[in-house]
Amino acid sequence: MKKIFLSLLFSISLFANNQEAIKEALLQKFLATYTNLQIDSLEIKPPSKFPKNFEDYTFEEIYISKTDLKKNKGNFSATFTDGFKKKKLYYTYKMVAFIDVYVAKYSIRKNHTITPRLLKHKLVKFTNFYDQPIDEGYFFDYSAKRVIKAGQIVTKRDVKENLAINSGDFVKATIRDGLVEISFRAKAINGGNVGDIITIKRGYKKRFKAQIVAKDRVEVIE
Repeated sequence: MKKIFLSLLFSISLFANNQEAIKEALLQKFLATYTNLQIDSLEIKPPSKFPKNFEDYTFEEIYISKTDLKKNKGNFSATFTDGFKKKKLYYTYKMVAFIDVYVAKYSIRKNHTITPRLLKHKLVKFTNFYDQPIDEGYFFDYSAKRVIKAGQIVTKRDVKENLAINSGDFVKATIRDGLVEISFRAKAINGGNVGDIITIKRGYKKRFKAQIVAKDRVEVIE
């Protein structure tokens, strides 16, 4: 009887340790995805029945889909190992959380650069996000992909990265040959950032491959 009791006690202890490790791993997944997330509570539920000899297994890692990472309740899987074999179990989770987001103070025009002046903080309940809200890293380097209405939460799908050169821009192109340097005006066929190789067109037919060296400036490479 004593051996059975000790075995049961060990199993309960192992289960509790695994549960805490799994919960912590899930927390870290959400916090890595949403840096401004404030989690008040998190509940996880294991399967109703565990495999035989499960006390020999220890928690290894979890997997949660991008879809479930957008929701405050859903499913994920946890992988366990006994050192040789692995088992995967499916869990459900439910959490109460809030997230600090940026919303548009005013209607933001398409292609307008995203700046702090256009936005304000708002703490909202985290329930179901179709995409990740932007953070300070998007200021000045991104612009509105479409019209963003006043009061709307600004997410990554609403913005696009500002390029050094956009398709259709006119650029100053330079050809170097030893000490000789020739410059001319050309039109970018496609866009990119500094270091990218794009195609430019001079006149109606002549095309060149060029590397972007600065905003509106390229060097012809072929």
